[in-house]
Amino acid sequence: MASLDEMQTNVRVLLDGDHDAVFCHGHFARLFEAYRLHVSRWESLPPEPLLSKMQSLLAAACLHLSCKPRDQFTAWTLNLHHPSANLFATGDNQAGTVTGRLITSGVRTGKENRLFVESRRGAFRGESLISFTEDQIPAIIEAYYQRSEQTRVRLFELAAAELLLVFGLPRVDDAWLSGLDGGAARRRIDEGLSLVEERAFVFECGCNAQRMLGVLKSLFGERAEALFLGEDQLEAFCPRCGRRWWIAREDFQEGSGRVGLS
Repeated sequence: MASLDEMQTNVRVLLDGDHDAVFCHGHFARLFEAYRLHVSRWESLPPEPLLSKMQSLLAAACLHLSCKPRDQFTAWTLNLHHPSANLFATGDNQAGTVTGRLITSGVRTGKENRLFVESRRGAFRGESLISFTEDQIPAIIEAYYQRSEQTRVRLFELAAAELLLVFGLPRVDDAWLSGLDGGAARRRIDEGLSLVEERAFVFECGCNAQRMLGVLKSLFGERAEALFLGEDQLEAFCPRCGRRWWIAREDFQEGSGRVGLS
């Protein structure tokens, strides 16, 4: 079994004092592999270009969280018009975890792509919904920051599984940031920016048998027959990551916790 160090992805947070910008830079091969292994076990790998978009969204969530306070939680749901799909990515800074799921069946779409964002930090709860025509993850994230957070950022896919988020601070030169490209951004990193900190993330949902049983109890209460429809057990899906659980009627009625894996 892989150790935590072998599973985690580190994001370096770097300060560019000359341009009043923060660079969040990470290599996400481990995270992408963990996602693919998870999906292959519980569902099936999505086709391209959706697989690449889903992986990029997970990486973008890590970069986003890296420039946020350490007690922030974020959830993104990206509703794509074509191909029709919902891409869900969520991350918890305190736990250092990210997870996600891609859904292609029964997806309802509008005329434009949409991004729904939920953020939590302590007692603060924030929600945002934006519509846009962009369909590439870097352009989508940049549009979200500009329109929802009123902040200029650039998101670059520098290489396979290597992404960079450049976050403009209050005195950033907008012309410099707008004109920045991936090559120039990499050169800034290679020139030796100041390391502020490192954040570590692993692909992990946190769902378990008791949580799934609790969700079903909250929805159906004591109405076991309405849930099981005459069957002795049913298969439940985690809405966050797609993992499957077998729930027995006896467990549901007694709350005994004897919930098995699918």
